[in-house]
This record gives sequence, C-alpha cells and structure tokens, in this order.
Amino acid sequence: DGILGTPGKLDINFFGGNLRVHVGGTLHDVIVAKKPMMPDLWTHVAAVRDAEGRWSLYLDGELDPAQAKAPAPGPLEKVRIGWTGTKSGTQGAFAEYRLWNRARTAAEIRRDFDRSFGAENAPGLVFRGSGDTWGGKPQKGAKIAKTSDLPPLLTDEQALALDAKFSKYRALAAQPGDAARGRQAR
Repeated sequence: DGILGTPGKLDINFFGGNLRVHVGGTLHDVIVAKKPMMPDLWTHVAAVRDAEGRWSLYLDGELDPAQAKAPAPGPLEKVRIGWTGTKSGTQGAFAEYRLWNRARTAAEIRRDFDRSFGAENAPGLVFRGSGDTWGGKPQKGAKIAKTSDLPPLLTDEQALALDAKFSKYRALAAQPGDAARGRQAR
C-alpha cells in the first residue's frame, strides 16, 4: 500500500509489512523499516528526508533503527497522496496526512504524532488533510477515514496542557540520582 509517491521518482509504501522508501533510478529501496507493521492496527508513520537527501523512518513517534543505504537528493514534485506504482493501487486508510517543506526532528515527530493542528501554527506545514477537512481525491484504492483504534488527536489547548504536565516529570528525570536514598526506598 502506497502512502505518497510520484511515478518513476518516489514510492513511500509498505512492502512485506514494513514501511519503505523506494526511489527511481539505480537506488530502488533507499530505506526499509526494521520494525514490521501490525495489520489492522493504527500506526503513525513518518518518512523524513534531510538536506543531504538521507531518509529516516519513524513509527509511532520513535525512530526506526534502519539506516538509509544512500542519499536520494533532488526535488520531489507533483507527489500524489495514496499513490503507489503497483497496479492494484493503495488499499490503506489514513486518519490524517501532513506534508512538510523541511526535515522535522525526532523530538518534533515524537511530540506531535498524536496532535492535530493547522498550517497557521505549524511552521513548514504545507499540507494537512483528514477525513474531516480534505477535499481532494486520493489515488485508486486509498481513502482517508476515521478509524476507531487511533489515539485521539489533541487540540492545541490540550497539547499545551499535556506539555506543561510532562515538563515537570522531564525536569525531575534530568536531575542526578541519589543512590543512598534509593537504597532506603527499597
């Protein structure tokens, strides 16, 4: 099932249950995730290409250990949502779709995988589509639909409240431990 692509240049898809980035020319599979996808289970996926053209893959906000075999530089133009080079098309469902004009960091992907936001408060976000808002048409077989197993996407207000709550715990985790007090707590 294809996520995003353009004929002869890019096909981000699932092959053998693993997320992969396939490019045209001599490179073909530039990167294939080591962690397989679970059928019928909602998973947030992100494919990121840095300024040098090297790809990284993320599943549910976590960096997959796969390493890109080579950079794949060059412009990505006229990409199609839900497009794949296979004749059967895409048989996937997307809860939300985001395209960025910059490489997002691991921290940004981990922080935002369960959040929904519009372009007005997301620098670099060039396209966002969901089952509620997208007026376009995906390629053959693909659909954008609400599913029951995805985590609820947080609003900006909910995300700020959650960030404030967890900032306290991150601050505590950054402090050095006290072995003597730890032994007393046993």
